[in-house]
Amino acid sequence: AVAAISAEVTAEARDGRGVAAKLVAIECDLMSFASVRQAAAAVTAQFPAGIDVVCLNAGIGPSDEEATEDGFDHTMQVNHLGHFLLTKELLPLLEKAAQGKGDARIVSVSSFVRYIWPFHAEAANAVYYRKLGEAGSLGGNSMGLMCRGGPFQRYHQSKLANMLFTSALDEKLRASGSRVKALVAAPGFAITPIFGKVDIKTLGGNTADTMFNIFARTYAQSAADGAVPILTCMVLPSAISGQSYEPADWGPGWRFKVSGPAKVSVWEPNCEAPAGKTLLWSESEAAVGKFTIGQAVSSQGPMP
Repeated sequence: AVAAISAEVTAEARDGRGVAAKLVAIECDLMSFASVRQAAAAVTAQFPAGIDVVCLNAGIGPSDEEATEDGFDHTMQVNHLGHFLLTKELLPLLEKAAQGKGDARIVSVSSFVRYIWPFHAEAANAVYYRKLGEAGSLGGNSMGLMCRGGPFQRYHQSKLANMLFTSALDEKLRASGSRVKALVAAPGFAITPIFGKVDIKTLGGNTADTMFNIFARTYAQSAADGAVPILTCMVLPSAISGQSYEPADWGPGWRFKVSGPAKVSVWEPNCEAPAGKTLLWSESEAAVGKFTIGQAVSSQGPMP
């Protein structure tokens, strides 16, 4: 599968001069910390001079409560813990690029589920960062009424983690004098494979499917449009570390942004709460190991 995707992207990708881009595919299974470490080692061997951007885009949506081979709930491991580990392993390469070019970036991908009702004021909870079974069930597999079930609760905590991680990472990078930037994006409501096999042209076979498809057909934007906030964080020259980008337009009658051009968004209090950032960092380190951000080369000066 990786080889097929590589061939397809290589065939279509062109740089600013129309020259075919070179794609190097490296397998990384976020449900395995061993796989993440192997992938990071492969990236280091392939690009010893440094890398410009780490985009933490891979993720899964609301799903069943299942343990990974490392023992953690797979939603939190795929959506945050694996990314925390990958960032930890690849930060030295980003520092090399930033020292040479003045800029390198870590881009996380969150979601409006980080703050929508009934989760709008909820704080980070340590039990979601720990191995399954240590604190009992994390809500089970029932979707529940109005997004109250276990799958949405776990997904919400993982998307809240993306925001807290970016805020904490930005603080630590700035304190160290690094010129690496930490940013976060949300794609709005974009139809991608994270929702499974969704056909927005027809109604589903049950009530939940029908409601979802009506909502999608009315408010959703394309996957390409959903990628714009992410790409903005990756390449916009004026992007500042610690910023969050998401679509500008609110869904009619909804309290979250679903589509439109990418704009800087306001951080919700629970997404940058000091206690939440401290909890996230300590629990993530307990899962994957110490992540200390050292002093960058002082001659480079502070990042913008």
